[in-house]
Amino acid sequence: MVSLPNNHFDAIIIGGGIAGTSVAYSLSKRKIKTLLLERKEDLALEASGNPTGLVYPQLTKHPSTEGNFSLHAFRHMLRELQVLCDDVKVLDRTQISHGVFIIPKGQAEKDRYLGSIQAYNLDSEEMEMRSDSYSGREGFLFKKAFAISPRSLAQAYAQMAKPFTEFQFYQNFRKVEFQKEIHVSTETDAYTAKLLFLCHANSFLDFPETNWIPIRKVRGQLLWLPISEELSSLPHSYLFGNYLTKDIGHGSVLGASFDEYKMDESAREAESLSFISEAINALPPLQNFFNRIKENGISKLKTRVSFRSQSKDRRPIFGKLPDFVLYENNLPAKPSANFRQSPDVPYFENAFLLGALGSRGLTHALLASEEIVRDALGEKQLMNPLEYSEFNPERFLLRNWKRGKQ
Repeated sequence: MVSLPNNHFDAIIIGGGIAGTSVAYSLSKRKIKTLLLERKEDLALEASGNPTGLVYPQLTKHPSTEGNFSLHAFRHMLRELQVLCDDVKVLDRTQISHGVFIIPKGQAEKDRYLGSIQAYNLDSEEMEMRSDSYSGREGFLFKKAFAISPRSLAQAYAQMAKPFTEFQFYQNFRKVEFQKEIHVSTETDAYTAKLLFLCHANSFLDFPETNWIPIRKVRGQLLWLPISEELSSLPHSYLFGNYLTKDIGHGSVLGASFDEYKMDESAREAESLSFISEAINALPPLQNFFNRIKENGISKLKTRVSFRSQSKDRRPIFGKLPDFVLYENNLPAKPSANFRQSPDVPYFENAFLLGALGSRGLTHALLASEEIVRDALGEKQLMNPLEYSEFNPERFLLRNWKRGKQ
């Protein structure tokens, strides 16, 4: 695409978390002049700002759309990680810890992971059932899953995108107008672009173009544990309902809670104590360490509360942005029981969104961003069309129509 002057860009991205920086990285591979607008003072300070996150796929007992996509995204992420660490060296492998051991909470979860090994043809280099000598528990080792700093990952994507991407901060998105080109207004500036990517899902409900999408905020709390000899001896990260990450240079993370209803920003001591109790139960060698933590006072620990977005069906949302008003104005009558043809969904031209990544944002964002960029540019996609459509935002419109909920 040709270079454009001043406030004119080939593409504009709203949101500088893991979703927005993933899109910037994908666009930069095509040398597309891009503007990324972020309302905070830096990248990845909100839900993407946790000190350590785990990257692993969400697998199901039987083959499913969610499981196939998640495993595809995870393997895509591993290939990109090799590029970022070994080829261009914008990430340091010493700050990445591979290996996540899953301690099932019960027989149903154990059966799910046993089933997933067969359902997705996982070999022992990806996942295997085994005993863990550290915890003394039986579970599943996901050897290639890894712990990483989400901010470091977002910054690595941004660094890769910088030759073709301008980053502007303290920019509060206010309005978008769809004319021959897309006009984007913030509190202080106005821009035009050929393509628009909306990647800040927590603000989707604030704007008429996206407030129909069934997204909710989810509150999460975690503990940032200090660097210690006991935690440095962990052989890998652990999942046991909650999770404990291996120290990658700044202490371990223990968490995380999940609250869809109460959105208070202050830390809850009861949740922190619950994290510790579950960790002691799952990992007995750390009992003395956590007892000392409690004796010294939970309030002295760093606690982080953040808010991520989640869709109604808990799948990520990515694809073309439907024109909801035009869709409603031309919506056919409620279908009869034997009616099979879905109504056509109109779209805003050259507008796409990526959001509601939930707890697997680090795993899913890069593949999802690649898919919407390929869609925007008319390139062949990595996912098959039917699978891709399962994650498009129009799915909510069509489901409601089929249920007679216009």
